[in-house]
Amino acid sequence: MIFAEDFTGATNRFIGGKLNTNEKFSLTGSRSIRIVRKQSVKSKGIDVTGYSELKVDFSYFGTIGLESTDTFFFQYRFVRSGAWIAPEGGSWTNIKSEWSEGSVIFQTNGNSELFIRFRGDNEEGNDQVYFDKITISGKLASNLEPSLVPTSAPIDPVTSPDTLTQWDEVILNVDFEKTETSSVSFSGGKLMAVARFALTGTHSYMFRLKQKATSSGIDIAGYSDVKVDFFYYGFRMESTDTFFFEYSFDGSSSWTVPEGGSWTSVENTVWSAGSVTLQTNDNSEVFIRFRGNMNQGNDWIFLDDITVSGKLSP
Repeated sequence: MIFAEDFTGATNRFIGGKLNTNEKFSLTGSRSIRIVRKQSVKSKGIDVTGYSELKVDFSYFGTIGLESTDTFFFQYRFVRSGAWIAPEGGSWTNIKSEWSEGSVIFQTNGNSELFIRFRGDNEEGNDQVYFDKITISGKLASNLEPSLVPTSAPIDPVTSPDTLTQWDEVILNVDFEKTETSSVSFSGGKLMAVARFALTGTHSYMFRLKQKATSSGIDIAGYSDVKVDFFYYGFRMESTDTFFFEYSFDGSSSWTVPEGGSWTSVENTVWSAGSVTLQTNDNSEVFIRFRGNMNQGNDWIFLDDITVSGKLSP
């Protein structure tokens, strides 16, 4: 078993949807995860190093409001900001008001990190689907050296090569909950205190139209490379609306968009993960900003859980 989630305790490793605590809509225990209408629920990164093929099994339950044409999809991707892929047999209709089993199989193509999601395609507010007991198992790649074959696949995702084993330490984390004690602040947007628009807690940071949500200086002395991870949430965004991640070493003159630093077709009402890397070029301070390129006043982006980590200079 590579991964297992039954939403008991504090083990929820999914973003989006709503955590259910009503036993009536849980397969085992008292918890499950729910999507409504067009919502999506997405996993955090799952380590699949050493596996050539994956099988995802899950249980699902539909409320009585669902019609025969209402649908949900299973999708996956191997890159945080890449396109979602629908495997063969990855859609379900005629969803019953009883617990049913779903299963999909797909190839890893040599990738080491997996993200999965369940996406609804329903019209009414009472069109709800619950998920529980999500498990992932895999076939080991046949070309692995014996020393590389995992001896026992963990239930919890292990640290991937791109986390703190490579990025030596976390320089900064901003979740906007206690801004008065944070060493870094943001300006140019608006601090929001609405739980609906927060990844965790009750606070996030919003920008719209052509606004620039800009950080104060971040100390990066002693690091050769910096990685910025963050979560973003679109609200009333259109497919052509865009936002950019940019950085500057003096905070005033030249701003640079790193590779992969622009986002379009932002999914609305769902938290998504973004990530960029940049070289410090021996600079000791960096400023980061998120710049909007939207055309309507109600095109909003919310930011939360911004983490800056670094590689120490040799």
